[in-house]
Amino acid sequence: MTGDLKRIKDMGFSSVWVNPLFEPCKSVDWISEEIRKVEAEKGITKTKIHSKAGSPYAIKSFSINEKISNYSSAGLTEPDRQKADYKDIRAYTDKCRELGLMPMTDIVMRHVSADSDLVKTHPQWFKRHPNGNFVIFGRDENYKAQGQSWDDVLEFNYDDPIIMEEILEDHIRPMCKMLISEFGFEGLRVDAAGKIPKQVYDRVIPYVDMLCLRTHGKKAKILGETLGQDISEFLHASGYVDYVYNSLYFYPYNQRFWEKDDTPVAHCKGVLQSQVAPTVGFAGNHDVSRIAGYYGENKHIRGQFLKATIEGNVDNQTVFNNVLAMFRSQTDKGSFSPETMAEYSFMCDAIWSKHDKSETDKKPKNAREWFALAGVVTEEGKKLYNCICNMLFKIVKREKYQGHSGYTDIENQGSQRIDEMAVNRLLPSNFNPNDTILRIKEGFCVTAFASDGGWFFFKGDEWGAIKSTNVFNSSPADLQQKIPGGIDFSPLITDINKTLAQLPPPSNPEWAQRCFLNNEDSVDGTSCFYIHQGKGFSGTGHLVFCNIADNLISTTVEQFLEYTKAGGRNIGEHKKYMPDCVYFCGDIKPDLTLSLFLEKQGIKISHSRDTQADMPMNQSDLSHPVSIPL
Repeated sequence: MTGDLKRIKDMGFSSVWVNPLFEPCKSVDWISEEIRKVEAEKGITKTKIHSKAGSPYAIKSFSINEKISNYSSAGLTEPDRQKADYKDIRAYTDKCRELGLMPMTDIVMRHVSADSDLVKTHPQWFKRHPNGNFVIFGRDENYKAQGQSWDDVLEFNYDDPIIMEEILEDHIRPMCKMLISEFGFEGLRVDAAGKIPKQVYDRVIPYVDMLCLRTHGKKAKILGETLGQDISEFLHASGYVDYVYNSLYFYPYNQRFWEKDDTPVAHCKGVLQSQVAPTVGFAGNHDVSRIAGYYGENKHIRGQFLKATIEGNVDNQTVFNNVLAMFRSQTDKGSFSPETMAEYSFMCDAIWSKHDKSETDKKPKNAREWFALAGVVTEEGKKLYNCICNMLFKIVKREKYQGHSGYTDIENQGSQRIDEMAVNRLLPSNFNPNDTILRIKEGFCVTAFASDGGWFFFKGDEWGAIKSTNVFNSSPADLQQKIPGGIDFSPLITDINKTLAQLPPPSNPEWAQRCFLNNEDSVDGTSCFYIHQGKGFSGTGHLVFCNIADNLISTTVEQFLEYTKAGGRNIGEHKKYMPDCVYFCGDIKPDLTLSLFLEKQGIKISHSRDTQADMPMNQSDLSHPVSIPL
């Protein structure tokens, strides 16, 4: 990690965030024992338990995680190993500062691991139900699973002020002191920031700032993680965090926030920005799929292909709606039942009504046979195939889809849930690989320029790693599965960071319009954003042109004017204005006529590849802080 810092700095990043370094939960056997006790008391049939241990966010002790230690197999005593690990961590943060990078790490204040000694020595510290059972995310008061459960952590009880002070004094403050004063970190990412009570922020953040002032001569930078949390839960963090996750743009390449200006996505981002802190976007982290994984496995491209196929070929809306309803109901149930197969038959009969059924006398036994039959026998069958694929595609992207565990083929029945990988194997592969690369690049641009506070992504994304990271059992091998061709995206990322460094400081409010030529959602080699500052359209604005193609692009006056219309959203008397500056990111420039036009209009031009942009940057130069997690 230390050896890779210069390369990261050379891409223009200003900070580096690492996941928690401490020893994680080793066993979740305790939850099995607790569940068995409850079952014995109530005479309940034994249930299957899906518990995992090993997440770095389930902190067991302040020892260093053996998985990331250079000395775990060196035969050292535990104190000597910890001393050596501490020394290596400090060398890492010192190198960050030498290069002008701010070292950041996580602080986990909501919970500790379920097998932590604290559970035994301080049982009163943890939340419990009225019946005395521990409060566990995803389980009820009798430990019955209500969905995804976090069985490796127990939640602190901050409601009692006396208990809260004990937790802060004996656990939280010592952790802060170790991270900042001993390890040398200058910034903290607050895990589950919306779940931390205001009274805890009141006591912890001033202490963190005091430690940072003593150790580094400046206050700490605090990033609040909001992924999966309702905005209303997070407003109390205002004044305590410097930046906040822009979770509403996570999977930004899948969120069509650019279709309109007044959307729930834009509204929620505005609430975070105006009431909490500048928002930071991300192309990926340990909680979500990698950006190259999303496009590299062609889900987006295939989905677009399927949508076009459905809209162009399936004209029986009743059949279409029935299939949609059927698959939605099966998603809720989590399985395909024999009754579902009968519904398949009904749908097939409906769409094959004009076909000679003598060719289909052999009754398909499962979904895969239906797909095979539908795809090769008739044109009507192909329509059904595409229709079902489209429904499956929607299923695996729905919020109720339960995750990646347990690869299950589509044709399997019973209690096994639909598996995304199995669905993906059934989807048609009519896609353009070059378009896939463009979409990945577009995703980086959207992430960076749609957030007013900055952006970050997960290490490996800059050269196309596709495998999602398993925090329970992470490995360097997770970085090795690259998209075909091993594309290096770091030149574009460098240009993005140079452009961000030249943008004016973010304002409140600030929002970005994604702009297209001819009002089309297409990838034509450019990715353009109209960034507005100030309420309504009364403030200033700037236009950002990004080249996501491999060749030099020249932008014309006609294209510039089309982009400023933002797909027709910027047409009207109250929106007749021009941007103050146009930023060209990457190998892109205005042609002569556009240069003259912009000069005549008094519009400034800035390039990511001119002499000024190529000058060395330091932390103070970056108006939009950016970071890359290792």
